[in-house]
Amino acid sequence: MLNQIIIPILMLFSAQAITLDEARQQIDDALPGDLANDPLSFQWETWGPRLKARQVDTPAIPGGTSIKVEIKKAAPNRWDVGINVPIVKNIAAGEKVRIYYWMRSDGETKITTRLQQSFEPYSGFGDYQPSVSNEWKLISYEAIANRNLKGGKAALTIQLGAKKQSVEIGQIYITREAI
Repeated sequence: MLNQIIIPILMLFSAQAITLDEARQQIDDALPGDLANDPLSFQWETWGPRLKARQVDTPAIPGGTSIKVEIKKAAPNRWDVGINVPIVKNIAAGEKVRIYYWMRSDGETKITTRLQQSFEPYSGFGDYQPSVSNEWKLISYEAIANRNLKGGKAALTIQLGAKKQSVEIGQIYITREAI
């Protein structure tokens, strides 16, 4: 379903001259609920001494861009190395949150994601651990917020420290809606 929404919107970008704000608004209008993040921004926070990340052109997926992350050595805990994708709008307890992103890795692996506050004690919800392989896969899941998360002080956390690996992550879309 996400391809049916996102691909036509991304095709519009090349067909007409629009501003970045107009592009964000078109994406927001096409997705169910309201965007809680900025899917056109790759200003993601990385952490961990064993991580190297860079933006790469990726014509195989919608949006044509991904972040390639190389983990040089497994960490003691999977959460010791990772990426935070900023949440820019508030998420209220009781809202349905949907997460969509493209991902692949250099081998079969499980990657943990969760929505959480960006400060100790890192309280969060929506833990999800999909299997990923060397083929691009659209990951989508939903969770019901069991707490409030304040925009600017929360993130989708992608925990990558479980093993030595290379992972690519495409644009991320996080929507929220009252239920």
